Amino acid sequence: MDSLSDLSFRNQTKYENSEWALVCVTNIVFFINKLRDHPIGCGKVIPDYVKNNRDLYALVTNKQTGVAYEDNLCLFRCLSLHQDKDVSNCERSIIRNFEKYCQAFSVNPSSFPGVTLFELCAVEDLFEVNLMV
Repeated sequence: MDSLSDLSFRNQTKYENSEWALVCVTNIVFFINKLRDHPIGCGKVIPDYVKNNRDLYALVTNKQTGVAYEDNLCLFRCLSLHQDKDVSNCERSIIRNFEKYCQAFSVNPSSFPGVTLFELCAVEDLFEVNLMV
């Protein structure tokens, strides 16, 4: 936080084709939430307004078997849905993406805890996508 006081916003902010100039910045508040290595996995309780929204894919249960997901592969389900655009038949793509992740990061598939927030940048690079969490 000490380094923030050294920043010169005046020198970094230039408005081309304008007579306006930044004089000072007041009342800045920074909110910092520490979420270290928080895994992105299956939520045990999904609100009904999410599950019942016909414009969202909640990805809570397997559409073919009706069994609830408890394997922490939610990120790979979303990625596969993005790639294949078919929620009813994307299991092969989920497994393929998960295996690619495990090989790239030397992860044991049988003890997979889920992708952490810290790993998202590397996952974006691996799958060449932009992720917003």
